Amino acid sequence: MTGSVIFSLSKPKDLLYKIKFERGEITTSEPNERNRYQVLNVILSLNHLFEWALGFDEYDTEKKQEIIKLFNPYDPDSRLPWYIKKHYQGLSPFPVKNHNQSLIKELSNNFKHFKLEKCLTSHDKKYLSVAGQMYSGGQNAYSGYFEEYGFFVEGFNGKRVDLLMLFDGLIISWENLIL
Repeated sequence: MTGSVIFSLSKPKDLLYKIKFERGEITTSEPNERNRYQVLNVILSLNHLFEWALGFDEYDTEKKQEIIKLFNPYDPDSRLPWYIKKHYQGLSPFPVKNHNQSLIKELSNNFKHFKLEKCLTSHDKKYLSVAGQMYSGGQNAYSGYFEEYGFFVEGFNGKRVDLLMLFDGLIISWENLIL
């Protein structure tokens, strides 16, 4: 048997590609179990991405400190895991807490905070007139209001957080750093 990395994930960027794929699979048009599974996968993977990037041997100390400064999920008085603590040595002052990554860490460690709620959204109306007939947005368009579903949790300072927006923001930040 040849040596290979599980599921073709060998670098933090591979895990980020997996996260982006799973985020793209989450639909908001209807509530379903598949969405819940994908949301959970994104949470777990974003949490592991921070830890995995810090443990990735190909990243030098400067890169790892940049990761900590951008994505630090810990408070100064937090008890850091031993495999994380060594990467914080030499950083002074203690890095500012990234509340989004901290929420990901919290959710990853405790799934009980989920709330699936309905969000009502409006869509721009597009009209096209063809040979005297009116089509609203195309031949298969529907009129009326549309419902969109999302995932929300209570976040920092009791504020309601849209997880899908949080995912998108973290994904962009990670892309800018490691891709």
